Amino acid sequence: MKKDNREAIYWFEKAAEKGNTVAMCNLGYSYEFGEGVERDFAKSIKYYQDAIDAGDGNALYRLGNFYYCEQDYDKALSLLERAVVEATELKNDAEELLGSMYRDGKGVERNYVKAAEWFAKAIEHENIMALVALGMMYKHGLGVEQDEAKALQMILQAANLGQSIAMYNMGSFYEEGTCIIQDYTAARAWYQKAAEAGDGDAMCSMGDLYYWGNGVEEDTDIAQEWYEKAAETDCEDAIVMLGLICYYRQDYENALSLLKRGAVDTNSRQALAEDILGEMYRDGNGVDKNAMQAIAFFKNAVEHGVDVSLISLGDMYANGNGVEKDLSKARSYYEKAKEAGIDVAEQRMTDLG
Repeated sequence: MKKDNREAIYWFEKAAEKGNTVAMCNLGYSYEFGEGVERDFAKSIKYYQDAIDAGDGNALYRLGNFYYCEQDYDKALSLLERAVVEATELKNDAEELLGSMYRDGKGVERNYVKAAEWFAKAIEHENIMALVALGMMYKHGLGVEQDEAKALQMILQAANLGQSIAMYNMGSFYEEGTCIIQDYTAARAWYQKAAEAGDGDAMCSMGDLYYWGNGVEEDTDIAQEWYEKAAETDCEDAIVMLGLICYYRQDYENALSLLKRGAVDTNSRQALAEDILGEMYRDGNGVDKNAMQAIAFFKNAVEHGVDVSLISLGDMYANGNGVEKDLSKARSYYEKAKEAGIDVAEQRMTDLG
């Protein structure tokens, strides 16, 4: 613990004793995040509540945000609804957070129109995160009429103001060719800026550009370096990609560990992790062969969007690989794969006879 942090706590406490609500909020923040003191949520809540009782509207946002982070959305909603009326400097943060709650359906019924309205109010009060949020709603037409030009304008404005998530979004726009003409060089430049600002998703996207060779020469080693940086920020997509690299390098022990970490519901590449785990259990790479476990992973992968796992399931039943041979089941999986547009599915069905 730094000496200057401890000294700050001493003076905050002196000021709080004399009724200074800013000092109370600072103490609440310090105990919430363990800055200068041991982390203590009970003390954090007490100091925020003391400030609220003394009439500090900004403390309403602080405590509301605390409860939001702790997923106590009912308490968060009650406090934030007061904060948008009583807060001063943090009024726009309260508006932005209420917008997020309505957008995501946390503590309230999901309502994109209300979300957009709250984000618009926060933007009027110069909240940059709300600019990003509303820009993405315009991109997807959620609660507002879809308008990619407006989305681009808002995201670019936020990016130029230094918002790292907006920089990342600009990179994804250029990479995907959405809202703007596809340009991998521009995508890489924006991802680089966002990564330098500490955005883990941007670091992962830098890795993706090098892994797949989009706009740069394919280079797995450089990709791995970016994925490792992203993984240090707990980016789950990067963890899956590191597992994939380990798998193809036959480093099965590390692949297994990383892919299991990545096969979680919050991860957009969950299905990719599940598909590779299915292969590992099917083939006995780094684990004992286990057909039932392989089938379970392949089925999960299909459920989460990796249609090629249907081929793996069909192959297991067509060949009796760890399971009783069942051509009817195999054909059923191949037919589903064909419907999903998997090229090899029709040949597999022909081979069955």
